[in-house]
Amino acid sequence: MTIDDLYELKIVDEPCVDPAGVRVAFTVTALDREADEYRSQIWIWDSRGGGLIRLTSGEHRDSRPQWSPDGSQIAFISKREDADDARPQIHLISVHGGEPEQLTRVEFGVDAFEWSPDGSRMLFVSSTPEREERDTDVRLITTARFRGDGSGYYDDRFKQIYVLDVATRRIRQLTEGPFDHVQATWTPGGNEIAFVSNRSEGWEFSQVRDIYLVKAESGIVRRLTDGSGQWSLPSWSSDGSQLVAYGTRRLDSGSPRNELFRISLTGAQPESLTSDLDVDFRDASISDWNGYPFGPAVWIGDDELLTVASVRGLVRPVTLDMESGNLQYRAPEAGRFGNPRPLHDGTLVATYTDFVQPGELVQLRPDGSFEQLTHFNDQWLDEVELSMPERLDVTSPDGIEVSGWLLRPPGLDEDEAAPLLLEIHGGPFGMYADTFMHEFHLLAAQGYAVLFMNPRGFGRPRR
Repeated sequence: MTIDDLYELKIVDEPCVDPAGVRVAFTVTALDREADEYRSQIWIWDSRGGGLIRLTSGEHRDSRPQWSPDGSQIAFISKREDADDARPQIHLISVHGGEPEQLTRVEFGVDAFEWSPDGSRMLFVSSTPEREERDTDVRLITTARFRGDGSGYYDDRFKQIYVLDVATRRIRQLTEGPFDHVQATWTPGGNEIAFVSNRSEGWEFSQVRDIYLVKAESGIVRRLTDGSGQWSLPSWSSDGSQLVAYGTRRLDSGSPRNELFRISLTGAQPESLTSDLDVDFRDASISDWNGYPFGPAVWIGDDELLTVASVRGLVRPVTLDMESGNLQYRAPEAGRFGNPRPLHDGTLVATYTDFVQPGELVQLRPDGSFEQLTHFNDQWLDEVELSMPERLDVTSPDGIEVSGWLLRPPGLDEDEAAPLLLEIHGGPFGMYADTFMHEFHLLAAQGYAVLFMNPRGFGRPRR
């Protein structure tokens, strides 16, 4: 392993299943050394034996593919204009290929979007200034939340929800005010949009995040949750009668366990569906290579939810029966799975990575086994020598088991010595996990043994 291997690796990510549950759109990302940029294309895998098709090409970063409700088109976010100050916008392409059509040209770009159930509209989130732009190089800061990693200065811009008419390209702004409105999703009827925000004075100093509804025509907003917790990523049942979200009421904790909640549509308190499970419902893994985006829970039928859970250094797809509370793991105790989605035949599709696998698309069978569907990193894996870490579970003085791993240099015998590096992660609210780490393999290739442990308190066995 060398530093330059970063330019040979591919990131396979963002699987999205078509409405028929047959085809999967996903992205493949590589690093462009000369341009110092990421390049991503959209690919399609057909479960009926159609193989792999590359849908987009060129020196762009195409991301977040979403199928139209009729399955004939895919919308995605990309920055394809030549201007230096170009921002990511929504584009649309036929599933049969061709030149993508740009749908939006909003000043500060598009952060996220979603098709309406009937395919006639899209909601999207974009930043909007709350004050007029001034012709000066003096930066005026009026809020405590003024800058973010990867985002730069906010300049009093707040994330607002817009609705785009796909046919006419007409755009309407639905929300307003000095608050961020994020994680928006249509109700199944297409009349309202659920989103996450804190629209209270002093929200910058609060951990509370509530779920709201806004009417798609009038823009009237009402709050669904009671201000007692932090809720995220709402997801609707197919008939619109139920809403679930991740969340916690433990606002005094720096890293509370993420639970699944049923959110009342009538104003009652949110009901935890997983309070008795010592499981964190999120991808809490730390990786320097691939960061699978964490999405809303997926409904399977009327009473089962599909998501991922972080447990003892693993990220595994799980299904939760909402009535019985039964939790079923849908994959073996290995690796890190991302964004599991159901297919028409009862199998699941997901992304997968482990200590010696940079990441591919896989299909999970009902018996828990899985098959690798893509092979974008196979050639590179044939050319390098990687060591498999040895798991070291250590018992702390109070009897709690803490997970860790020892990575030896390639070719080192067990009775041979090597200089030892201890890798300590920050937070400590994430976890080292069975996922690809370029840095660790690079150090091992230089002759170091690498010991990486999780802090006490994460991944405890249930009592």
